[in-house]
Amino acid sequence: MIKVLVTGAFNILHPGHLRLLRFARSCGDRLIVGVISDRLAGLSAHMPEHYRLEGVRSNSWVA
Repeated sequence: MIKVLVTGAFNILHPGHLRLLRFARSCGDRLIVGVISDRLAGLSAHMPEHYRLEGVRSNSWVA
């Protein structure tokens, strides 16, 4: 099984993020996405991490 890891802040899921997730998923059997925490993202986090995580989890390409 090939696992692919993508990380990012994912403030607002936009078409570029969706293309990235779709491509990453096509590169392996399972896509794992890491969402950078509020603590690490600092001022670049425009919305709380639980909302950013919920957006990523709602995508069908993410395991």
